Amino acid sequence: MEGECDKHEGKLQLYLCETCQITMCEECKNEHDVIHDITSLQDINQKFMMYLDKEDDKELYEAICKLDDSLNLEVERLQKWLDKVQEKVGETIENYKKEVMNEVRDQSNVKIGQIREGMQNALKMSSEEKEEMQDKIKNIVMEEKFHLLGSHKNLYFKLQEKDELYRETANVKDICIEDVKRVAAISEDILKEGLLNSLNKIFSLPLLYILFNKSDQLFTYNIATKEKPSYKLAGIPKSMHFDSVLVKNFVYIIGGTNEEGKLPSNSTFEYEISVSLKQKANMVKGRFGHKAISVVDSFIYALGGVINSFLGTKYTNHCEKYDRFFNRWIEIKPLTENKGYMTACHFMERFIYVFGGFRDDLCLESSANIEMYDTMVESDGWKFVKFNDEGSKWSPVSQGGAIQLNRNSLIIFGGRINKAKFSSDSYIYSIKDNTMKMIGSKIESSTSFYQRQVVLYKEQVYAFDGDKSDLHVFNANEMKWILVKREQWNKAEAT
Repeated sequence: MEGECDKHEGKLQLYLCETCQITMCEECKNEHDVIHDITSLQDINQKFMMYLDKEDDKELYEAICKLDDSLNLEVERLQKWLDKVQEKVGETIENYKKEVMNEVRDQSNVKIGQIREGMQNALKMSSEEKEEMQDKIKNIVMEEKFHLLGSHKNLYFKLQEKDELYRETANVKDICIEDVKRVAAISEDILKEGLLNSLNKIFSLPLLYILFNKSDQLFTYNIATKEKPSYKLAGIPKSMHFDSVLVKNFVYIIGGTNEEGKLPSNSTFEYEISVSLKQKANMVKGRFGHKAISVVDSFIYALGGVINSFLGTKYTNHCEKYDRFFNRWIEIKPLTENKGYMTACHFMERFIYVFGGFRDDLCLESSANIEMYDTMVESDGWKFVKFNDEGSKWSPVSQGGAIQLNRNSLIIFGGRINKAKFSSDSYIYSIKDNTMKMIGSKIESSTSFYQRQVVLYKEQVYAFDGDKSDLHVFNANEMKWILVKREQWNKAEAT
């Protein structure tokens, strides 16, 4: 006769492992050795009843029939209870989400009002007063950011407290986490539409930067003002094949080789521009030749690359993400193939697209596969993307540049076809139509954009190349590339 599982509270023992001769619940069954013979008690009852002599074993037959009926009723009762639990959890999530969103909107409106008032007053201020006002506004933004992150953290903890409500449903935990992420994404959108557009003028964004291999000098270039300040990152290891991302006014330098240039490093450094360098939590796996992508300014993803193994270094499909608020790295689903030096970007601050990538040290060819990852439904993992390639002339590249061009499409450009051959081609990948089209205009000098970030500013794409640090500009309206040599942009006067 079935009873409650000792290991999983509230679960009934509905199965028998014929190999071990023990009864178990649904969760025990899922955790049990897959090669063992496991049968439901209901099936065993039915098989046993086939061999019973109804006249000679009447009492036993009736007892088993009652047991069978009781079992069916118990399963039906449990299913109804789980349905109610699921419904209650859904209501709980929606209520907490509404509370957080209302609070976020109220706080954002207050801060936006403060920013606007400050900017109006700034027109009448002296230069010293303007600097003081700039610091004040910066503090307001930082307070708002941490307030929002704190709200998301509290929401997650509140949902965890409801564990007794959704313990019996296998996917509710994922649902809770995904809803928290959606709240975070919506909150970030509110900030982008209000605060950040105003603050861009004050903090002189957008910004391009260059951090060379084996260097501790960060060179920056302000697209709007043409200012070119550089900074010394005292204490940073002089590594190679690292990747980096710019999140607001913070540069994150992730992984790379050790200073000898042989072994992968798991280090993470955060540099607040013109302020200080801080070492953050180490990655789960040291790596170089990987791709780093930031999403919603809260998470940084480290994808693939080269890791250490018992047989030396090897390409990997391992992926992990860095939580800026909690300062920790978390492993996520792996890529579908081992590779490094990929071309990648995010789309709508949610989806990550990975193009090409080398799969061995010879770098004979780039992977022809395109992979996509939904950061809000992480349980789905990476998926291959098949596009309509009729007439596209798509040539897979590694170490190229990519960025979201508008609400419907991405642009992929430059990079290496193989170790010896560069590409000067560009492609528009339409997410909406699922098509890949080559752009007529070529990049003037075939080059790699490895270790360089790409910026979209006023409908133009800007990117330094990884070879000569020339500036490549793509005009999205004219669909045309322009080359600005390093000596040209480096001499340009600040405005």
